[in-house]
Amino acid sequence: MTTKPDADVAVVVIDGEETLACVVVNRAPENANGVEVNTSVNGLSRGAMAYIFRDLAEQWEQDAAIDTIHGN
Repeated sequence: MTTKPDADVAVVVIDGEETLACVVVNRAPENANGVEVNTSVNGLSRGAMAYIFRDLAEQWEQDAAIDTIHGN
C-alpha cells in the first residue's frame, strides 16, 4: 500500500478469513474535495462496529491534538 497522499493508485490485499470489518476511503471521482467510502462488516453487528469506529475516532483526535502541540 502506498502512503503518498498524491498517489493515484493503491492496492491493498486483505486476508478476509478473519476480517471483521473493512473500510476503504477513496477520493470521490466527481468531487476532488470529497471522498467515497465503501464498507463491509462480517461477524459483528453494525452497532458494535460503530462503537469501535467512534473509539478509533477519539484516539485519532487525541493523537492529532498531540501532533499539533508538537508541530507535526
